[in-house]
Amino acid sequence: MNHLEHYPRHKHGEKLIVVLDPSTMANTNCLRHYEFQNLMGLTPKAVDHKLEYGQAVHIAIANHYNGMKVRDALNTAMAYFMGSTSDPGTDYRNEMHLMKCINEYFIKYSGDSYVPYRNSNGRLAVEMPFLIPWKSTEYFDVLIGGVVDTFGKHAGRENIVKDVKTTSLWDVDKFFDKYRYNIQMVMYAYAIKWYAKLKSYPLVMIDGIFLQASGKPAKYQRSGMIDMDNGIVDDQLHWLSMQIDTLMKALTAAVEGEHNPFPRNPTCCESVFGACQYKKLCWGFEKEKEIVFPAFMQRIYDPSKFGEVPQVWTNTNNGTLLKYLQTYES
Repeated sequence: MNHLEHYPRHKHGEKLIVVLDPSTMANTNCLRHYEFQNLMGLTPKAVDHKLEYGQAVHIAIANHYNGMKVRDALNTAMAYFMGSTSDPGTDYRNEMHLMKCINEYFIKYSGDSYVPYRNSNGRLAVEMPFLIPWKSTEYFDVLIGGVVDTFGKHAGRENIVKDVKTTSLWDVDKFFDKYRYNIQMVMYAYAIKWYAKLKSYPLVMIDGIFLQASGKPAKYQRSGMIDMDNGIVDDQLHWLSMQIDTLMKALTAAVEGEHNPFPRNPTCCESVFGACQYKKLCWGFEKEKEIVFPAFMQRIYDPSKFGEVPQVWTNTNNGTLLKYLQTYES
């Protein structure tokens, strides 16, 4: 039995198109997580408001770069956040906090010398989705993908990827330092070099927004230039290639009907950020799965469309998929 026939998919002829983005690669140590997130396309109906908060900040900044006045850019971000299905509850990241955060960011960088590049068609290098062919097999076409915040120049230096990050962590140096080895920035640097046909990898710069509870000032701090040294990037790309090969073996086993091709990794069920969102679905008994499953919706996993209204995949019967999920390991 081809296990993948149950799943939403992008297809190219008879091949399944496999798109691997930084979020996917960060979770490849657990093949079951990959199955739930990327193959089944399961995403919680209850959206994480912290992610929506960050997305709203990106929307405001991108719109302002594209010529929108500050007030209008702020309004589009607020409309996105307030129209979200996420619920901040008692968390401080609410509408008023978001409005203050975006306003202060624009004030902080009102005279910024960072300028995004513009291509021959006049389009700014802002919120750029990318898809790059990686390898092709008998069953799959594999691409790496994602969305680069901005690519431009700053203070006389060329070829700089700039990314904006919101965080509640306050160890600024430690927060910035991790991006030298971060797979997201490595994939962005690789993508820009590939698309722009650069001789070397671009520099990376992070605008950190260090948040505090309402009534306390946030800190807006920019990292120094992170030199994506060829040795570091190439080493990370080697790891990336090995992880992709592991995924391809599992996917091939699934197509060829091998039993349990996507085993769970128990060491990934808990982290410093809490439990995996699929933990109850992954470990629960059949009755628990019947309760948990409706909390998710299905969509085709497409990193180029993150932040947009999800394309919900409806060409299946949820009851059929749930039955398959329940008997998967039997």
